[in-house]
Amino acid sequence: MRSQIILLVLVLCSLAAKAQDTLAVVPMASLPAGAAPDSVAAVRQLFAAKRKTRQYVVGGTALAGVTGMVVALNQPAPPHSVGFGAGIDGRPIMATLIGVATGAIVGIELFVPSIWSSKREEQAVAALAAHQLPRYVKRRLQPTYFHTAGDALTRQ
Repeated sequence: MRSQIILLVLVLCSLAAKAQDTLAVVPMASLPAGAAPDSVAAVRQLFAAKRKTRQYVVGGTALAGVTGMVVALNQPAPPHSVGFGAGIDGRPIMATLIGVATGAIVGIELFVPSIWSSKREEQAVAALAAHQLPRYVKRRLQPTYFHTAGDALTRQ
């Protein structure tokens, strides 16, 4: 139990460190011709926000799976149980099933290509320059993505 608590603390500390990453500033020279700088920044912020959300979903799924395994491992095995009670060595088999299911779900979440990848972001920025923004990007662009850090400072 002590090792699981240490693992949980380390995972939570890594999330706090990840939250302090700074966003990369895109130089004006790298903006495509024909695209407004605020629109390009909005598309980039949308993609960054969706990638961050995906990281939280993967982390939450892994944390839920580990928690389920810890709970299942701490359950006493009923005597003379068959099926979901105890495995060959007397350990609850449910923990193994939870671990396999969690591993499969996290694997799918990590390795299935995302529509919010960096490659798709560059394609969307290029399409924005050609005034042909993909539909999935148009639907998700909200006014909050168009506010830059400079706007926030002037509004205060």
